[in-house]
Amino acid sequence: MQDAKNNMQKEKGKKWDGKSRPSSELYKENWNEIFGQKEQEELKASFKQSLANKKEREKKEEKQ
Repeated sequence: MQDAKNNMQKEKGKKWDGKSRPSSELYKENWNEIFGQKEQEELKASFKQSLANKKEREKKEEKQ
């Protein structure tokens, strides 16, 4: 009888591990809304910096 109670308690459901997230369309949309725009802004800033670095290198090459 004791074993049956222990088995029933263990089978109540999978416990949340604290790491996994429910994957649904709404979750993906919200993630993109929060982080997607930030990523695009970072890419634009990186691209601008890259262009500035290229211009600076070209100026140095012209002076030499």
